[in-house]
Amino acid sequence: MGRAAGLGLRGLSTFLYALEFACAGVIVGIFAYFLKRLSFNNLYINKRWEAIVGMSALAVIYTAFAVIFTCFVGGLTFFALIGILMNLLFVGAFIAVAYFTRAGAHSCSSGIVNTPLGSNTAGYGLNAPARYTPNIHLACVLNKVCFALAIALA
Repeated sequence: MGRAAGLGLRGLSTFLYALEFACAGVIVGIFAYFLKRLSFNNLYINKRWEAIVGMSALAVIYTAFAVIFTCFVGGLTFFALIGILMNLLFVGAFIAVAYFTRAGAHSCSSGIVNTPLGSNTAGYGLNAPARYTPNIHLACVLNKVCFALAIALA
């Protein structure tokens, strides 16, 4: 009975780490897209957007190793304590990501829409000649996805 419970717990941990890996990967991909668009048009890149990419990329790297370590050394106390510490640090990181992407909590279809690529009132294409004008509604939806994933990961 104890061996089956241990295997079940390792399987659950591996599944949760794989889910965290996928969610953090989506956040990295979306914000890498935002940074690419801003860089492509020589526009200002806010440090918080770079921080989101950095924290999410570290989470992707950590969870990739955590999936492997959980399978092979999941029962050792030392590695479990390191895992608990790292998980607590990443909870704080994703609380910060949720705070930085809090504009995603608002409606994308009415009022002033703020996104990392600008807003529907001013910003992206109005202040500088842009080679690529983004779809602000799409940028808002992508920001909303990042906000929701950060809440789920925190």
